[in-house]
Amino acid sequence: MSITFRDADDARRQRLCIASSVRPDEVTAETGRPTSAVPHILMLSTLYKLPYRVMRCAAATGAEVYVFGASVSSSLRHSRFCQQFRSADVPIDGTACEQLAQGINQCVAAWGIDLVLAGDGPASRTLIALRHRIGVPCFPMPDLQSFDLLNDKWQFYHLCGAAGVRAPDTWLFHNATELKSALEDGTLKGKLIAKPLSQSGGEGCVVLEAANPKAKLGQIDYAPVLVQQFIDGNDIGASVFCKRGVVKAFVAHEYRRDTYRTFADDGIRGQIEKLLRTLEVDGVFNFDMRRDADGQVHYLECNPRFFFKIAMSMLAGINFVALGLDDSAASDGAIILRDRTVRFPKALLCTLWAAWRIEAESWKALKFTLADPIPYLREEIGLEGQTSL
Repeated sequence: MSITFRDADDARRQRLCIASSVRPDEVTAETGRPTSAVPHILMLSTLYKLPYRVMRCAAATGAEVYVFGASVSSSLRHSRFCQQFRSADVPIDGTACEQLAQGINQCVAAWGIDLVLAGDGPASRTLIALRHRIGVPCFPMPDLQSFDLLNDKWQFYHLCGAAGVRAPDTWLFHNATELKSALEDGTLKGKLIAKPLSQSGGEGCVVLEAANPKAKLGQIDYAPVLVQQFIDGNDIGASVFCKRGVVKAFVAHEYRRDTYRTFADDGIRGQIEKLLRTLEVDGVFNFDMRRDADGQVHYLECNPRFFFKIAMSMLAGINFVALGLDDSAASDGAIILRDRTVRFPKALLCTLWAAWRIEAESWKALKFTLADPIPYLREEIGLEGQTSL
């Protein structure tokens, strides 16, 4: 693992000390430790489930992970892979709050942090907005304009259209009342799905059945309302690590019945690079798609940040967090994860009768779970029930 450090001169130390309100003699030239020491990573977090999985991927590189987050994230302290947790005094809401930057730099100084990364969507936008005020490097991320474009389903739809990438017919309405009028006058027909503009993980999605599309309008409590033609088919996804829009690592995947499967698809990889190359973005990006009965892939949305299945991808063969920590990773060409199957505990139980045929990756998944059982049990019994973005 080779984190690239900034110049460790006196001016940098002085800036960090001013930002974090500590004395200069409390911060050494390289954040208190030689570069050969175990790297210390600070994760900014507003949620629990997704940041937990990001933390496990970061810890798998050999780094020690510290968390600075919202109160909802405090359960991360139950993990043996969380070195320390500190609550933020101000909201982590995607804005460039100077007080929050000071809090991050205080953690950097106190814990000898080498690199800062964001564990979820709101934390990602916040860190992008603040990264020029942070005293150590941040994980590769897009610029703020590109993040907002990709994170907005309406803008993403138009980006797909401009790039010639297939996406469902999509409309945008100011509110549910305007949507109701469009249904009544026949502007919209067939089976539809309504969504908020920038949520993910299925948050706020309402399927409007063709027979009675107005029946579920009362469930739409957000505005504006994005409406897409519903695509009958299977949910699939793809995740990439990019440098200046060039795909350096790629995995296409699906998850059903506690089983994660990856597959090779050069067409999907080419279309994603077509979307991202014009933006010249850095970082990790996840795409949600549907494959219809004819095998055609329809692009639904992009998450310009870490994604919920990131630990599954690591167990299958690509650690997306590690790629952003090592400048030499994927430098010679794209890393492409082909056909792999990872069965998680529930699916694994169903196949124990033929244990000799179980994939090595599935045994790794069991070991992954048993290595940190308390968070797994807390999720299983519903103690960590907030939405994972």
